[in-house]
Amino acid sequence: MPFSNHNFIFFSKDSISNLFHKQYNKRTLEKLKQHIFYDINDFIENKVNNISKDKNNRMPKLDNISLQHHPHISVNMDSMFIANPYNNYWVNKYYYNLNKRVNLFYFKLFNDLCRQADIKVIYILMPKSKYYHANLIQLNRYIIWEDVKDSLRHYIKNLHDYEKWKLEDQSGLFYDTVHLSDTGAIIFSNYFNNELRK
Repeated sequence: MPFSNHNFIFFSKDSISNLFHKQYNKRTLEKLKQHIFYDINDFIENKVNNISKDKNNRMPKLDNISLQHHPHISVNMDSMFIANPYNNYWVNKYYYNLNKRVNLFYFKLFNDLCRQADIKVIYILMPKSKYYHANLIQLNRYIIWEDVKDSLRHYIKNLHDYEKWKLEDQSGLFYDTVHLSDTGAIIFSNYFNNELRK
């Protein structure tokens, strides 16, 4: 989606998702604020750990706190989609503004720079829920995504596709249709780590 190029939008436009950039200034600032500052309710409820003051009792400093991570609880996807089947239509939004012809210019630039710096990059297509896969087909996005993956495979050899990991049993693994819960992330990380060691 135009505003969602993750942290890059905090600093500047990029060539991929700068469409309508000006209309999303307020949302961008809000996201930046949420990444940098704590929620006052967490302070009140004493949920923020690892905060210490220096010897002069000045402002708190952060120790080993990830500004990126927010807890992702496990969600019963089956119950969620029975209650609200329209959750399915998020798939269309993930493919907003995606051209049928794949543009790998910036991907190749990144990959080539890593190769020149002797950095080995591992590309992972993370697990997706069975509802995401079903709706890729239902909404005619499956072929577009397969073309993207084929283009990537043609260019690189270290693409690990785990999008259909545990497709038969996904209970407790997901936070939403495309994001693992904290539990799912731990299970997948251990699994992937073992795969890399084989």
